[in-house]
Amino acid sequence: MGLVCLLGAALWAGLLVIGLWWVRRGRPVAFGLRGMLILQTLVALSLGLFGWWRVTYLAQTRWLDPASPEAVALFPESQVELNADGEWGCAYASRCVSISALDSKLEAKGIEIQGGYSFHWDGPTNRVEFSGGNRESVEAYLAALKAADIVQPGKIVIRGQVVDHQGNPVANAIVDLQGPYVYINHFKTRDDGTFVMPITPHKGWGYHLRIRPPGGEPMNTDRFSLRYDEPERVVIVRIR
Repeated sequence: MGLVCLLGAALWAGLLVIGLWWVRRGRPVAFGLRGMLILQTLVALSLGLFGWWRVTYLAQTRWLDPASPEAVALFPESQVELNADGEWGCAYASRCVSISALDSKLEAKGIEIQGGYSFHWDGPTNRVEFSGGNRESVEAYLAALKAADIVQPGKIVIRGQVVDHQGNPVANAIVDLQGPYVYINHFKTRDDGTFVMPITPHKGWGYHLRIRPPGGEPMNTDRFSLRYDEPERVVIVRIR
């Protein structure tokens, strides 16, 4: 990135020096065919360098309508199934609310799985696995999770998927929000590359996501705005 900036600055500095030298020679500032060709070449080189920098150093984003089939397909519905231990189990990945907040909501309402049960919570990926011997009770708990997993007033959720340049999901990448309000080391992609970022930010422009893939270089996205009248944002982030 620094090299690109230096090259761009050098091009325009060279153009400025040529212009000043021309003026000091007492000649009127006018561009002939050769001057126009030089200027066009400098502009083309600058734009080419900028485009190369965007492709090389910026993560590419594609924002989706949250209600679109593609956005919905990123987070398929969870189902209760019989596992190898002979218990009814389910893995639930939240869409709008942090998994810890969902746990607190259900606990406050006294909703729990009847009989013997087990839980495994994963806060950074906002995912929980649970099982029990009573199928109806496990299904009721899953239904309660889904009912509570909605965006609350004054909250915003950014969710989506991180993929590599070939479109393969990137698991265990850290997704940070940076800008007027910052969330760092809070959110991690799941095995399928999806992530959920429930936040309470200041509205406005100037935000970007920083993707830190395991073993790779961090990449930033383009800047975007956050608004409370758009509480759900869905994005596909492609990194190199």
